[in-house]
Amino acid sequence: MSLTKATLFKKAAISKPELLGEFFGEDVYVKSVSELQRSRRMASLYDVKKEQMRPDAMQRARCLTIVDHVCDKKGEATFTEKDVNDIMKLDALKIDLLISSIEEWADKREKKLQGK
Repeated sequence: MSLTKATLFKKAAISKPELLGEFFGEDVYVKSVSELQRSRRMASLYDVKKEQMRPDAMQRARCLTIVDHVCDKKGEATFTEKDVNDIMKLDALKIDLLISSIEEWADKREKKLQGK
């Protein structure tokens, strides 16, 4: 049996938002990113002319994890790229908890999709 376009579009569609847990006294929801969003994000962190990562890429990458994944119950993004500089000023230990949880969620989700 071969993969059909309809099957790919159905099975690989963006999932509904999921409750990540309670952080800072609030329920936090996360969603997966689209292929377009991931590709754009990766491209924005790379300097094509110099053929290397942009100097600020590593500084921004963790905060962009929050921007790309955190959403409300309906899947609407809570943050935008305009919020990155403000997120970067927050308490790193508190932000670590949120980013680590998002990464764990993504890891578990990937393993489920791979059938592990």
